[in-house]
Amino acid sequence: MALLDVVQLYRLIGDTKLVENQFEGEIQLTTQSIDAITAADNSQFGRFESIDVNGDDIDLQHDSLCNYENEKAIITFRVSSKSAERFYKSIDDLLASCLLIKEGSLPNSFYIVEDDLYYDKQSNTKNKQIEKIKNLCLLIEKLTELAHYHDKKNPCEAKLVFVPTDTDKNKPIVIAPNLEKSMLSNGIKDLSVLTELTDTKAKQSTHYNEKMNVLVSTLSEFLQNTSSSKLAFQKLINSWSEFLELYNNNIATYLSGFAFHKAKKEIAEAEVKLAEQLANITSDITGKLFSIPVSLAAVVTIASNKTNSFTDYILLFGLILMAAIIIGIVDNQSSRLSVITQAKDLLEKSFEGKKNEYPNDLNDAISEMNKTLDSNITKAKKWLKIFIFLGITPFYLGLFFLSFKS
Repeated sequence: MALLDVVQLYRLIGDTKLVENQFEGEIQLTTQSIDAITAADNSQFGRFESIDVNGDDIDLQHDSLCNYENEKAIITFRVSSKSAERFYKSIDDLLASCLLIKEGSLPNSFYIVEDDLYYDKQSNTKNKQIEKIKNLCLLIEKLTELAHYHDKKNPCEAKLVFVPTDTDKNKPIVIAPNLEKSMLSNGIKDLSVLTELTDTKAKQSTHYNEKMNVLVSTLSEFLQNTSSSKLAFQKLINSWSEFLELYNNNIATYLSGFAFHKAKKEIAEAEVKLAEQLANITSDITGKLFSIPVSLAAVVTIASNKTNSFTDYILLFGLILMAAIIIGIVDNQSSRLSVITQAKDLLEKSFEGKKNEYPNDLNDAISEMNKTLDSNITKAKKWLKIFIFLGITPFYLGLFFLSFKS
């Protein structure tokens, strides 16, 4: 019991037209045609208004057509129009009157009289026009999934409503799917943007909400000058490639802004980390410099005449040992400073490669970071030299006074 049974009967008659969901014509009663009439009668996709054989009105419930084999019959058949699975005069008729298509779905089966085209979802028959209609249905289906809500006050004209995040500046976007045959000429193929956003895992992906906001804002920008919801849909379909280009530009702008924000954050974090490491270089030595006053006290003792030569040499050895320790510490910190300087140079080069792509404020932040770090590195180098001077000065003073006493 399929619509195809009615289609086969229609094709057997040949010279006939569909008028107000009804067709009639003359047919030779052969085994093939009798089987076709019986199948159409059992199909539940229509009913026979009349079957006339030689003036006799045939009732299929009581009369057998086999008794009239090889006779000619004039039949009138009314095709059911209660469901979407039916006859359509043309593709225009299908697109205009089938509510399922406006909701993003194709009927399980239908027949286009004008093109003698039968479609069945279970069959593998390929047709360019049908494939284009399928793409339009997929687009409507995805838009329906993404719409914030659906306006179904008029069952014959469902509307999709998208609400921008900035409602003060932008009004809700209303789109009423209204298909026409002219839309098939565009051959919409790239629906990746919509399929990605409606994927079951999409809501868990990074930047999903932001991408949705970009989609809605792009719809608002692209359809802002349309005067009705039907025209909005027509413009979207007829200029789909332009819409995709605008969306891709907008999403690229958003992602670039996010990347710049991320880069700025990385710069700040790197600057803080390097600054802390530079501060540790000087602070680690500062604690060791508390030994310098002790060394100076030893120098004062050597300079006095209250100690003997043995004591003076012991004190001088202590000064040598203290100077060596401080020099070793400073040398170790100098190595750390070299590593920090190399890290700073690598960081600078990593940002330098994309300098032309960055906005002015990000380039300014990079320049300011470089100046600050260069200044801190220079100060650290000066302090290390001062620490070495302070570390060895007590030894030379002790040696001087010991030589003077001798």
